Amino acid sequence: MAAEGPYLELKVIASLRGAAKSREVWEAEYPEAAPLSDDWVMLQNWASLVQRLGTILAHLAVLPQTRAELMSEMPGMVNRSPAWLEAHLEGQQAMTLELFLHGVAQTLAKQRLAIERVVAEQVVDPAPIEEILEEAPVPAGTEERSDLFSAVGDVVIAHTKALVDLAYDLETQTGLGPG
Repeated sequence: MAAEGPYLELKVIASLRGAAKSREVWEAEYPEAAPLSDDWVMLQNWASLVQRLGTILAHLAVLPQTRAELMSEMPGMVNRSPAWLEAHLEGQQAMTLELFLHGVAQTLAKQRLAIERVVAEQVVDPAPIEEILEEAPVPAGTEERSDLFSAVGDVVIAHTKALVDLAYDLETQTGLGPG
């Protein structure tokens, strides 16, 4: 049976591309913060991408209990990172790059566990995805800024690849994909 429209993995990629927004779009969403700096837009786009990764994962989960849990946990997860909540409780209003990266690393660690769970539950041959994830360990969030920035980027790339492979596997198993 041939799939109608683009393959699921192409839909995953298109959805991830849509996570980044222009300054104008962000300013329309946050008029009280306008005009936004280049740094603010960049960090918001990173957070949006990480958020989108979690949401896509929830949609790719096929087991009802897992899907329900992830649909509940993933939306807004980035904004609930322990580092950011702790900073807010301590009255720290300014988002520093270090604090941002620490919070994103914490979010990616939770996402990693969820990805590993979904892969274990539903992928026929999990080895290739496990290999992708193994090559990009999630940082603790306490590394030096340059190391942390690079590691977070590597993890985002690995999670993206894992989701695309998960989508491909799902299509192949259902007979909707090219497999």
